[in-house]
Amino acid sequence: MCLGIPSGVTLYIRALLSSDPRRARCTLLLSQAIRNLEITANFSQGKHLVATAVVYFHPARSAESMRKAVICGVLAWLYSAFISISSMWISVLFDTQLDVPKVGHAIIVVVFCGGGLGFIGFVKEKMKDPLVGVSCSLTSIAIITVLTKENAIIDGVFTNDKVVQVMKEVAIGAMISLSINYLALAAQLPKPKPPPHDHAPPELASESEQDPELQPLLGKPPKPRFYKRDDVRYGMKVGIGAALWAMFAFIPETRPTYQHWRGEWGLVSYMLVCSNSISASRDVGLQRLVGTLLGAALSVVAWYISGGEPISLASLGCVAVTFCFWIMLKKNLPPFGRFTVLTYNVSVLYAYSLSIRDSQDDEDEGGVNPDILSIVYHRCIIVGGGCIWGILITNLIFAKD
Repeated sequence: MCLGIPSGVTLYIRALLSSDPRRARCTLLLSQAIRNLEITANFSQGKHLVATAVVYFHPARSAESMRKAVICGVLAWLYSAFISISSMWISVLFDTQLDVPKVGHAIIVVVFCGGGLGFIGFVKEKMKDPLVGVSCSLTSIAIITVLTKENAIIDGVFTNDKVVQVMKEVAIGAMISLSINYLALAAQLPKPKPPPHDHAPPELASESEQDPELQPLLGKPPKPRFYKRDDVRYGMKVGIGAALWAMFAFIPETRPTYQHWRGEWGLVSYMLVCSNSISASRDVGLQRLVGTLLGAALSVVAWYISGGEPISLASLGCVAVTFCFWIMLKKNLPPFGRFTVLTYNVSVLYAYSLSIRDSQDDEDEGGVNPDILSIVYHRCIIVGGGCIWGILITNLIFAKD
């Protein structure tokens, strides 16, 4: 048994993986079924985060690459928890103790949204490592979910329930990948040829989407040299854009609109699209947008075919993931394929959560009778807005090509 998977299924997976190293990518398909099992039954709207973690920390890695992924994932987990809990503490302090909640919200927007997400951008650009980039993306999703989506920080209430839930979801996704990676190694797969500079598979080799544009720094004064570094400028750029977007989640007049249109999805899209160079931002933004449209179309088809029945959804998810990996590997479009499968996961799992009364205050999207068209419409619009925002910030702040 592994994560509640019967031994017969385990043997089947081992046999499947042992036939060809590239078939290891099929292990990701298991997440399509696991997402509907009891292991995620107590989660609310965040089931998709488990599948998202599996997409990013997928098991098709060498043992060395997986060990590195685990280390990066643990550091990302700790940083996400630190930012989330600290921002909640600030909110409670300024709301219930000092009675100036707006000041607390301003600090959260500037320090934790701007500074916290900007630091993620700095680390991503500084390291220029695919696995670090993966961890940065997941860290952004976790922080944005807690800071801008949930009401606890807005209301000045300290509760670790949502923080723990998000951290559990990311951890479960990582553990699924780690466990299935072990199955692949136990099947004695030959090691795939690593791409340059990393042991990650080709679809993650482009995770560091910014061009290596660091300029020679020798001979320049320390302070000007610091602010002219690409990693510092990129971190500042990401932080400014993130703070400007996130502030609408904290303004009473705009928060209902932010919640209705799922503004957190747009902020996540911004974090993925905002780049150090104009061309990189434009290319990633286009792939993000088209991938979102394709993923939305696939989710609509899957939902209508399955009628929301979980086994059928898992089976259709296998087909969707196989198609997305074909885009990544055969067509050499990693961001496009990855964004397609992420959109599919978010849309279908969110609709499934509504159908089993696992989400509240979502009557605008059908409630227990999910309106999949409204769900994907909201996602496409807000993702498009996030992509445009990322391209604008890239062009307006420290623009270079």
